[in-house]
Amino acid sequence: MICLTPKRYLRMAQSRSPIAALSDGEFHAVLDDRASATLDAAGVTRVVLCSGKVGHELMDRRDSEAAPVAVVRLEQLYPFPEPELVAVLERYPNAAQVWWVQEEPGNMGAWNYARGKLLRISGAHGAALHHIARHKSGSPATGSHTVHEREQDELLAAAVAPS
Repeated sequence: MICLTPKRYLRMAQSRSPIAALSDGEFHAVLDDRASATLDAAGVTRVVLCSGKVGHELMDRRDSEAAPVAVVRLEQLYPFPEPELVAVLERYPNAAQVWWVQEEPGNMGAWNYARGKLLRISGAHGAALHHIARHKSGSPATGSHTVHEREQDELLAAAVAPS
């Protein structure tokens, strides 16, 4: 197995799977919120879509602020998992907003690829589509850990902020 992620996610309890999921399970292109079993689906007003490690940070932030937000992770972008995503969105009937959140600058990452597909899906769901990313840039990183941490905090706060 090749895992392209920061090492801390290899140690997180939230990112572990039982052995049966690896031997008897299957790959899931879309992962619903880890709290979906206890989350009040009718009370969710915003569904945040993301890909990669930012999903764990978003769920942690949502939990700390008790925001009515569901975080859905797309584990596969191509081919785009439209039926699976639609099925997950249907679990949140009162979500009037769908947000795509990415750590990359707005001119990078998956947003440009996924935008048209997400517009169609969110429109059919009756939800407005929004996007959160770092400011457009010629570089994917600022080069400053302090600036990166500040931008990351702003990104997470905007994703779970009350509407």
